[in-house]
Amino acid sequence: IDKKYKAKERGDLLVFLSGMSEIQTVLEAAQRYAEESNKWIILALHSTLSVAEQDKVFDLAPENMRKCILSTNIAETSVTIG
Repeated sequence: IDKKYKAKERGDLLVFLSGMSEIQTVLEAAQRYAEESNKWIILALHSTLSVAEQDKVFDLAPENMRKCILSTNIAETSVTIG
């Protein structure tokens, strides 16, 4: 994504994973990349997060950054309906 799209182009990434353990595994790897590149904000989205934590997925990313949201399909459904 970083190579294909210019940093000035807006757009975020939504990744659906099957469960909490998969989210945690990908989250750790993605956070390492985000720290190195300074281009990403990595957020988890699942049912055990507080409403305030879940609401962070709706915040706009700062200029020249993108959000990567790692979600279960159950969290996505509850946020969409809620």
